[in-house]
Amino acid sequence: MGQTERLYRIEQLLCERSAVPIAAFLRELEVSRATFNHDL
Repeated sequence: MGQTERLYRIEQLLCERSAVPIAAFLRELEVSRATFNHDL
């Protein structure tokens, strides 16, 4: 999954729920914490 796809998925997750734990993002996107931080 490329960075653009991850950003789109992050937006989707935030729209679906008011709060999303970081662990849920990491599990859903299948990325490391460093990659997640870089995307943000």
